[in-house]
Amino acid sequence: MEPTPPTAQEHFRAILRDRVAPELRRLGLRGSGQAYTLPDDDHFAQIGIQKSDSSSREAVKFTMNLSVVPKAAWAELAREQSWRGARPSANQHASTPGAWQVRIGHLLPPRVDQWWTVTRDADPRAVADVVVDAIRDYGLPAMRSAIAGRAEEDGYPGTVRPSPPGAPGLDLAEFARGLSAAMPGAEVEVVRVGDEDD
Repeated sequence: MEPTPPTAQEHFRAILRDRVAPELRRLGLRGSGQAYTLPDDDHFAQIGIQKSDSSSREAVKFTMNLSVVPKAAWAELAREQSWRGARPSANQHASTPGAWQVRIGHLLPPRVDQWWTVTRDADPRAVADVVVDAIRDYGLPAMRSAIAGRAEEDGYPGTVRPSPPGAPGLDLAEFARGLSAAMPGAEVEVVRVGDEDD
C-alpha cells in the first residue's frame, strides 16, 4: 500500500520549515513557520505569512504582510489596552502612531495585491524562491526604509499611522506628494484628524 500523499497544508508547512525559514535566517531574519522578525532595537519589524481562510487540503492560498511598529508607541498602547499583548502581529492592523504596514504585493511590480497558491504537488523550490526573492528584493529594503522613517520618501507604499502632534517624523504635505507619485492619476487628499468642514 502506497503512503498517503501530504495535504496541501502539510506540504506548505514543510516548504516553510525546510526551505523558506533557513533562507530567511540567512538574510538576517529570526523566526519560523509563518512569523519572522528583522531585529531592531526601536521597532517591531515583522513579516507575517498569511493563509487565506479559503485554504483547504487541496490548496493553500497565501500572501505576506510587512509591519514596522515603534516599540515605545506599542508599549504605550498595550498599557492602555492590555488585550493587545506584548508585541503586534504583522497579520493584523496596528493602530499605533508611527506604524507602517503593507502587503507584499503592493511592493512587487505591478503593485497590486498578490496571493499565491500551493497545491499538494507544488514544486517546493519554486514556492520557496517566490517567498525568499520577494522578501529579499522588495520586502527588506522597504522595511529598512520604514525603520529609518523614510518609507514614503523612498517611494514605498504602505499604511502609515501618523505620529502624535509634535513627534518627529511624518510631514503630511510630503506624505501626500509621495503618495501621488506612487499612484499616478490618483487624487490624494490629506485630512487631519479633528479638521472640520467650513
